[in-house]
Amino acid sequence: MTTLTSTEFAAGALWAANILMSTTRDTASAAEILCRIPNLHSLAMQTAEKDLAALREFVLNELPLGTDHGFTRIAYGAEGVGNEIIELPASGDVDELVAAPGDTLLWVVYGVNADGAKHPLIASIDNPDIAAKYATELASQLA
Repeated sequence: MTTLTSTEFAAGALWAANILMSTTRDTASAAEILCRIPNLHSLAMQTAEKDLAALREFVLNELPLGTDHGFTRIAYGAEGVGNEIIELPASGDVDELVAAPGDTLLWVVYGVNADGAKHPLIASIDNPDIAAKYATELASQLA
């Protein structure tokens, strides 16, 4: 019989939460698993980005970037039609972006790869200040 260390057990729990989320979209159960993992933040930083992406977006926005994220820049912008990412204007003034009549403007935190491709990390954020906070926290991990 193999004996697991507490770190291996926690890594398995993180993996299980990811599988649960990606197969059933059961955010409540995934959140319940995550809240019971000791040192979740440091464990997540040692985990592949692909295993954290859905958990960060749908369950726990505060999860850090994974080990192989490949992002050169983290930013936030508006969420357009069809999940299009709309960058902030050059002025950085979020008030320059206006939602279509009858729509609500939502915000997205995204990572940019070396080739310029944008990948959403946390979407459907109601408040640009919260999006800015998440973007700053994730960007600090690039340094």
